[in-house]
Amino acid sequence: MKSIADLKGQDVHWIQPNLLKQHYELRTREGEVVATLVRSGLINEVDQVEAAGGHWRIAHKGLLTRRFEICSANGQDTTPTYVFQHTDGKLTLPNGEAVSWKKAGEPKETRWSWLSATGKRMLTLTSGEGKVINNHIRLDVGAASEGTRLLLVLLGCYLLLLYADEVG
Repeated sequence: MKSIADLKGQDVHWIQPNLLKQHYELRTREGEVVATLVRSGLINEVDQVEAAGGHWRIAHKGLLTRRFEICSANGQDTTPTYVFQHTDGKLTLPNGEAVSWKKAGEPKETRWSWLSATGKRMLTLTSGEGKVINNHIRLDVGAASEGTRLLLVLLGCYLLLLYADEVG
């Protein structure tokens, strides 16, 4: 698999190879798989996301105050490493820093950014020509730490996939 740094400025999109399975692949225009997502459960959803350099378990928690608890799927520790509060778009990083997932750009554009607590843009995902599930990834390489960058890209693409499922 390509690393996220290799994807800078490229188009990626989610493919569901088998409509009967909750398995998705994030692919480049050339068809190369850069990440996979396996969804399971209806009420207590737990999704597995894998890409070069990382494998995470995303557990959906709460009904009214929805959140995602994200932990490494490589180790035995199931303590959440990251917690994403869906209602206010805040992701708490392991060091305690909170970053925000905010809609950016024009009202009809599907452009989202991860912003630091000081408002600095860490990463932006923009869907291509109004197609929510197609994302043009632009990385602000210096803003997000190398250890966090992969998760921010994958979580951003994941959120856009969930958004596409909700409106589609």
